[in-house]
Amino acid sequence: QFDTFWKMFGNVIQKLRYFKHLACLWSSGKIAGFMDREVLNQSMATLPANSFLVYFAKSTNGELAIAYRVNPANNGGNPMKYYLITQHDIHSHRKSLPDFLRDKGQFVYLLKTVSTNQYGRPIYVTEQKETALCSMYSKISPKRQLKIPGFQPLSPHDIPTSPVH
Repeated sequence: QFDTFWKMFGNVIQKLRYFKHLACLWSSGKIAGFMDREVLNQSMATLPANSFLVYFAKSTNGELAIAYRVNPANNGGNPMKYYLITQHDIHSHRKSLPDFLRDKGQFVYLLKTVSTNQYGRPIYVTEQKETALCSMYSKISPKRQLKIPGFQPLSPHDIPTSPVH
């Protein structure tokens, strides 16, 4: 058990140390601690569809995962889905976790840890994803670029195909 704990905990500590955006999310309650599915199901049982929680998954040695509610009619009667965040999702193309979440329409209401009860269990509040994460986005999504009269967005079609002299 000791080795298992340190393998999982060490993985989390390394992520928090070397990925600053994850440390900010963790310290502000936007990433939950180690969770298993039974606790997730209980914690999210009364929430609306499109509510989500980012957590460190016990079953995968502390890898980041997302639990989210869906319409049970569209998921064989099950109101929950789980997504394991991959390196491709957040480390490729210098994309942060907030950037990844911004671009996913199925995630609308972020569960945020605000305190614990007398038994040490987390107390969550829901917050609109855009409100909770907008200050952490690393770049403006093409869908959200400001439209200012007289200016056009950059376009890949503007890149010359032959040398310009």
